[in-house]
Amino acid sequence: MVTLFNLTLEILRYFLIAVVGISFGSYQVAIKALENIPRSETVEIEGFQFAYREYNKEKEKTLVLIHGFAGNSLMWDRVAKNLNYRVIAVDIPPFGFSTKDHNYDYRLENTAENIMILLEKLGVEKFYLGGHSMGGGVSSFIASRYPEKVEKLILIDSVFLENGSHSQNSESTLNFPPIIFDLTLKQYPILTSFYKAQTKQQDKIPKEEIDWFYAQLYFLPSEIFLKFSREFWKDFKGIDYTKISAKTLIIWGKDDNVIPLETAEKLQKKIYLSQLVVIENTGHSPFVELPEEVAKIINGFLN
Repeated sequence: MVTLFNLTLEILRYFLIAVVGISFGSYQVAIKALENIPRSETVEIEGFQFAYREYNKEKEKTLVLIHGFAGNSLMWDRVAKNLNYRVIAVDIPPFGFSTKDHNYDYRLENTAENIMILLEKLGVEKFYLGGHSMGGGVSSFIASRYPEKVEKLILIDSVFLENGSHSQNSESTLNFPPIIFDLTLKQYPILTSFYKAQTKQQDKIPKEEIDWFYAQLYFLPSEIFLKFSREFWKDFKGIDYTKISAKTLIIWGKDDNVIPLETAEKLQKKIYLSQLVVIENTGHSPFVELPEEVAKIINGFLN
């Protein structure tokens, strides 16, 4: 006769076998993908490594691109290769190949200041600036604080961080033990499903690119990921969008299920010299789904 206790043990045994199997498979995918990831360049800032990727170095004008939450600079790869400008795509610490240090100050304002230091070290004085999602928030902050540096601004499915309306972003509420992160989001089927769920045209994303995205998160220590999620918005008071003087292009996936289209309309109302382009049949990351189309829109705006 099977007792409830024995049945529970049996279920637990099969669960552990499944977890170990998935974990081993996930590790193999991560290792293989990491070996094939194009390496980035790094600059040391106050003892910490700040990674970036550079494209079209021969071009005169520079476009700086900042990725979103849990993203990395490589997500811009297919867009950057279709742009008519020098592109510097930044890895916000601790993502991509940037520092993953317990002692780093992960707050948004410090990250923005370090991006400005990075650009100074690379000899960039004035530049175009673009950001996706959380990176759009960083870009808006930089454009409002350093209006003399930012010639034009591009916001793609960006967060909206108006003064007085933002104290703690939902992305910063990941307050659970690291083991939970290891058993869920670090497992290949779960994380890649989460990534694909934010897109409308999943078949447009190369598997290699998805694996690269996964590998860079897999080797990010859970404790650092959670530290970032708690610290990034700490003490942040919001953005005064009236201080953005740069002409601004707002690009939005019509079917964005992370940040709704209404947010784009709010941004357009707040930023004086702004225009909105909505891309049909795309989700939260239209530049990942339709990189050539997004690059064409950006080239037209910057021209």
